[in-house]
Parts: sequence; C-alpha cells; structure tokens
Amino acid sequence: MSNIFLSGVSYMSKCLSSKALPLICMFDDSEILAITVAEKLTHLISSAISARGACHMVFPGGRSPRRIFEILREKPLSWKLLHLYPSDERCVARGDADRNDRLIEELFLSELDLPVVNLHRIPAEYGPEEGAYQYREFLRHVPRFDVALLGVGPDGHTASLFPDAPNLSDARAAVPVHNACTSPLERVSLGVSRLRDARERWVIVSGSEKQEIMSQIQFRDNLPVRRIFPTMLFVDKMAAGL
Repeated sequence: MSNIFLSGVSYMSKCLSSKALPLICMFDDSEILAITVAEKLTHLISSAISARGACHMVFPGGRSPRRIFEILREKPLSWKLLHLYPSDERCVARGDADRNDRLIEELFLSELDLPVVNLHRIPAEYGPEEGAYQYREFLRHVPRFDVALLGVGPDGHTASLFPDAPNLSDARAAVPVHNACTSPLERVSLGVSRLRDARERWVIVSGSEKQEIMSQIQFRDNLPVRRIFPTMLFVDKMAAGL
C-alpha cells in the first residue's frame, strides 16, 4: 500500500516485550488513516460474523472515530449482526450532547439497518458506581469483544482510563471514574482487563496535539495504552512529528 510510509514493530518492542508486538502503521494524513481503518474494520466485522454469527465492537469517544465511521457506514455490512459498545461514557443524562453514544445514534441508528438494541449503552446517567455496576452485570452475558477501537488523548488517557489513576489496577470489566482530567469529571469506563481481552485492540493516534504523548508511549509505564497491549497502532504523520 503506497500511502503507508512505515509499517513495523521496531520502536514498540521494548514497551510491549511481554506480549505479542503490535503492528505500527503510519500514514501521510488522517484521511488516509480513516479510509484504511474503515476498510480493515469492514473485513474484521465480516469475518467475525462468518465465524461466530455476530461481531462485538468497542468504539471510542472523542473526535477520532467520526471520519472512520462516516466511511464505514457506506459499506455493505450485515448491520443487524453488529453489536456496539462505548469504551466509556460520561455521567450525564441520556441524550446529552456530551455522551459518547450520541455519535453512533447520529451516524448509524438514524440511517442504517442497525437495531437500536445493538447499541449497548453504558448507564452512566446513574453515576459512576451504579453505572459501572450495572454495566458489569450486563457484560457478564456478553462474549469476548472482537475488536476494541480506541484513541489516546493528549494527556495519555484511553477510554476514561487516565495515567496513574487507581482504576488502572482494577480488574473489573467496568470501572467508576470520579476524577477525570477533563470535564465532566465523573464517568464509567471499560476496565483494562476487559479491553485487553478483546481479540483485536486497535489504537488511533492522529493530529499534531498527540505528538508529545506519541513520543512517550514507548517508555511511560503509567500510560493506560501500555496496559491494554494494542495489537495495532494507526498513526498519522502529524502525531508522529514527521
């Protein structure tokens, strides 16, 4: 693929030496990155449906997934067999503009044949503790995720797991968040153990504001992304500082 100017594992080998090394793909710009991730998701979703009868996918919050999902929704997929799970959710009312599940409502539920019940919302409107408890109980009946698509914030957070936060060592499937580094401070997040159990763990790192954190991924032990052991990193030139 000519638009990928680097594909390798070299500089991540040290920080992820105890697990299978990820494939690092770097792209000229964020649009090429989004097109490629959408194509790979299309193949993964179809393969999961063929192998297991459904695909269970975690999606991130923030701006990172929007363009990927705009491209993905144009693909001829078996939408009724796709199940979507937020990586995290803010403790605000259902329908609030700050909720992560609003993106899926806008891009998928309104126009595609994706059943509303296939968007498995985190009940964060009940607060961090109760929301996390209810989602843990629900996840007991959910099979292993086929893919966890995640982002990394400029401050190093992944989902709503923040560097040095106590919940990084919480082994539960969903964990409460009381002091996020950005507003709103209260959230619910999928836990490290449940994310790490996904068959594929893909991390998107895009934009010049991610340069500093991208340069630290290989040596900062307190970064949540290192606890999750990603299988693929998708990085654009601006995030790589190239």
